[in-house]
Amino acid sequence: MKYLVLLSAGMLLAGSAHAQLGLKAGLNTSLLSTSSSNQERNASADGRLGYQVGVYYVHKLTEHLSVVPEVAYSRQNMQLKLDDHSIADGGYGADYRLNRSYVNVPIMLRATFGKLYLEAGPQAGMLLSAHEKGTVYGSTIVGGYQQDIDRAASDRYRRIDVSLTGGLGLQLPAGFGIGLRASTGLVAFNREDQPYRGDLKNQVLQASLSYQLKP
Repeated sequence: MKYLVLLSAGMLLAGSAHAQLGLKAGLNTSLLSTSSSNQERNASADGRLGYQVGVYYVHKLTEHLSVVPEVAYSRQNMQLKLDDHSIADGGYGADYRLNRSYVNVPIMLRATFGKLYLEAGPQAGMLLSAHEKGTVYGSTIVGGYQQDIDRAASDRYRRIDVSLTGGLGLQLPAGFGIGLRASTGLVAFNREDQPYRGDLKNQVLQASLSYQLKP
């Protein structure tokens, strides 16, 4: 992962000789949105603190408008609860801690008003790893079961995530800045071949501290 981030950062820098490089780090919390018309399916998530670190550059288009590509490593944690009784002659439930690591590449269009800026744009993410720890349970025509789990789970989730992202920030003295950002997933992060059949989509809130290097 470290080499992927460094390579991506080098490509970003090479893309614009006049880009102004920046570094950022911060905390996040992960929730989810669901899209299921079946009342027998329920999913919820309690957000847990995670973090992100990354590099970005600001490429000015006009005095007040910039394009800001970014490459970031994001650790996203949640307590996930699932309940699916839409399965014929059975059911499935789960309550476990889900930890995932992504490399995210947002491309933001930023409008600046003095020290304040607003930004929005698409984001693509690649899942690096996932881990589940908790309990799963279910019932079948021959009986019920309950199982404690503590397992690597990268193959249980989609590798690619696509989101819409928006936020605001404030430029501080000496190159520092603070920012708030929210993203909402456009595609489900769970795979169709897993026991829970509804779509689970990422929702992430993050706060960060940035430092913009001198050009």
